[in-house]
Amino acid sequence: MPGTDSAPAREALEARETLTSLLEAAYGSADDARAAIERALHRSSRTELPAAIPELLAFVRTGLIPVLSDDLGPRLTMTVLEDFITVHEVRSGVREKEPPTPVPLGRVDVRSRSSTKEERLRVLLVDADRIGRPALARALVRWGCQVTVVDSVEELGQVARSGEAIEVALFDGQHPAKLLLMELAVEHFPGVALVVRSAGEAATRAVIGALGVTRFEVLARDASTDGLVTAVLKVGRGES
Repeated sequence: MPGTDSAPAREALEARETLTSLLEAAYGSADDARAAIERALHRSSRTELPAAIPELLAFVRTGLIPVLSDDLGPRLTMTVLEDFITVHEVRSGVREKEPPTPVPLGRVDVRSRSSTKEERLRVLLVDADRIGRPALARALVRWGCQVTVVDSVEELGQVARSGEAIEVALFDGQHPAKLLLMELAVEHFPGVALVVRSAGEAATRAVIGALGVTRFEVLARDASTDGLVTAVLKVGRGES
């Protein structure tokens, strides 16, 4: 068909594939991602995803994100989709520049990382920094992690009572309730590995040792997102 191999058509196809892959990575399930898209399509009186990028972005903003604001999607999914919109608006010239902390939107190959919720590394992100933690959480999602974000003792208790299994807990060393939260994480999630950002490495190691945790990493307070993700994957795989 003439024109189907044009640059705009290829870009639109890639954008649709990226959107689907991001949802699969966020949900940990292709079926759940497909269900979310189908619900959004139904509410938008559509039968398939729009073929052009502007219409696709409008669908994500007005059709898909409102659906995910119900009880269907993980807490991070809406933020991931907002990044998707921003990056493609920049590429299309609708916006002049990237957001302050842009996240690359290369296609996520879920099959090469983890294809099911059971196989995905389950990470508890304990961080009171509401501004900085979304970028870290999104980076973990992109590397195939299933991420649960908490910033209080009460929220950690809710996760524990839900029966959710946690394999790695990533802590902000400056959290005012850090010690109590670490104790509770070790108590509620047997065998959990810890990654802690801290300005006092020796003291933090002593605390972790007293808790009986054998798999852990302590990083500098200003550790990069890449460094934190690498540490999480390392301890999660039992390499520490």
